[in-house]
Amino acid sequence: MKRIPVLVAALLVLNFVAVGVIGMKAFAADDEPAAPSLASPLGTAFTYQGKLTGTSGAITGACDLRFTLFDQVAGGMQIEAPVEKLAVPIVAGVFSTKLDFGDAAFSAGQARFISIFVRCPAGVGTFEPLAGRQELTSTPYAQFANHAPWAGLTNVPDGVGAGTPFDNVIVVAKSGGDFTSIQAAINSVQSNAGDRYLVWVAPGTYNERVTVTAYVDLVGAGRDLTIITASSGTTRASAATVTMNVASSLRSLTVENTGGPDSFAVGMYTAQGGTVTMDDVAVSVGGAANSIGIVASVTWVLATNCEIKILNAVLPSGIGAVLENGGISTFREVAINAAGTGAAGVQITGNTTYLHLIESTIVTQGPNSSIGIVGTQAGYVEVDDTTIHSSGTGSYSIGISLVGGITIIRDSTITAVGSLTAVGVEAYSASPSIDRTLIRVSQGTGQNVGVRHQNGASPSLTDVTIYAQDAQARAVTNTAGDGANPAAIVRINRSILYGPNNSVGAFTPNITYRIGGSMLDGPKGSIGTYICTNSYNGAYVDLGPTC
Repeated sequence: MKRIPVLVAALLVLNFVAVGVIGMKAFAADDEPAAPSLASPLGTAFTYQGKLTGTSGAITGACDLRFTLFDQVAGGMQIEAPVEKLAVPIVAGVFSTKLDFGDAAFSAGQARFISIFVRCPAGVGTFEPLAGRQELTSTPYAQFANHAPWAGLTNVPDGVGAGTPFDNVIVVAKSGGDFTSIQAAINSVQSNAGDRYLVWVAPGTYNERVTVTAYVDLVGAGRDLTIITASSGTTRASAATVTMNVASSLRSLTVENTGGPDSFAVGMYTAQGGTVTMDDVAVSVGGAANSIGIVASVTWVLATNCEIKILNAVLPSGIGAVLENGGISTFREVAINAAGTGAAGVQITGNTTYLHLIESTIVTQGPNSSIGIVGTQAGYVEVDDTTIHSSGTGSYSIGISLVGGITIIRDSTITAVGSLTAVGVEAYSASPSIDRTLIRVSQGTGQNVGVRHQNGASPSLTDVTIYAQDAQARAVTNTAGDGANPAAIVRINRSILYGPNNSVGAFTPNITYRIGGSMLDGPKGSIGTYICTNSYNGAYVDLGPTC
């Protein structure tokens, strides 16, 4: 496989404080060297440019410069040998030189600090130190891409392990890189399952739509440093800022879509099947009638340590992620914040679509409707150690809304606040299993329901605490129109149900509640069948076999 060298030529912008009679500060040069061609090895040097002044002003002549690299701002360990540049020409204080500490100096990805000594004129006297050390935070760290870990990447070639350099690395930068366009860099490669490419993107904002081809890892310099941005489009696919393909990945960058007059604004889109990976990625979308962070169709999405923001408060639709038509997706440590007239954190469609949400947060706010997770067709939803908060002022605020399928909720907190109706978990033809979870509902002007089951839904609650407050507050109930629907059995064990109107209470006679070892803090309903074992009310009085 061809080895593509990593960018190491860069302009550093640093500030120094003088010690004694000499001061130095860097400046941004007007003219920068042209980017080398892919055929020319770039080596491991980077360009340092600065301005040198003495007590009488800017210096003209030749000076000796010594640069030493450390791993801490004071004390610490020296990294590699010092670099001395002798008789560096200086005109009106301005100089330019290349520094080369070797490839290993930046391969660990850790902070590096440079200490500088100056001797002027060249060859006369001793080197004098400049005050303090300055942190290197710019392009020399592109060298780290050559040693980036394979952990978290998909379809790693056989025999390649952690710490092994990538064989194919291309660098995109505003200047000095292999390319200035991300798409141009990706288009230049011919990747496959046995020959992956890493495209490293230096700090900056890149205004372009990007399609990441199969077996390409697109890696930025950090969420706050590398930003890819685009605007709205007429379809979800055409609106996407980044489109992913099979076995591709995104890491350490921000994907932004600012919206516009067209119907859709989408951050990341994928519909090619297979698996795509996102790690340490921020997605920010807004400004279109339909703003969506991620659209994944027939694709498995593995997202870790990501943030999705939908900033669409006055426009019709804001959805954090749409998962549809199959695929098994896992979101771990993902924070979703969605706002829109109709807001949803995650929308799931298709009876073969699966989502496992782990250690994540979803916050939604919508003046019309607000839902944390909405399953519109039978699918599979698994929620672990996750916080969901839904609020609004319109028709309804719902933490999780399910239609059919299988749902498991464990060790989580679900809150629904405001709107006409506030519901923690709503199950329609679905029978969720809810374990070790706290559900709070309040401030709904019409109803506040912890768990609402309809059309034969038979939820199971174990070690669940529900607080239903304010108007028509019910911990567990169904709806008045449920009488013609299939019978349901709701199982409640070792739980606390607080509801001033009903702790449990059916509106139709075809519902049976089986309750064991639980507190029912609030009246039970008069319709339906109630079977209690070792259960008690809010005053710790045993409720008897019929509750």
